Amino acid sequence: NRSWRSIPLLCYHNTCGPDGHSQEQLAAHLDCIRDMGLATLTASEIVAVVTGNATLRQPAVGITFDDGHVSNWLTALPLLRERGLRATFCACSDLR
Repeated sequence: NRSWRSIPLLCYHNTCGPDGHSQEQLAAHLDCIRDMGLATLTASEIVAVVTGNATLRQPAVGITFDDGHVSNWLTALPLLRERGLRATFCACSDLR
């Protein structure tokens, strides 16, 4: 009898420019996560929780940045570091 927990996952792609979130929007989202006291989990921590191998000590969220867009490194990473938040960054190794 497993006790499953729901963990919201926020997925971002481009974090600059008209086809994605602006730096200001992302900063506001991250401020809200921080101000709500949510833990930011790594991918392995999320897997551990949903498989029943770990439990949450506080409300949490997962944040991912997909596709390896350069704005993830230039914009998102500094904003995360400033707030002491963590995220999972994914990169495509083949675009075929």
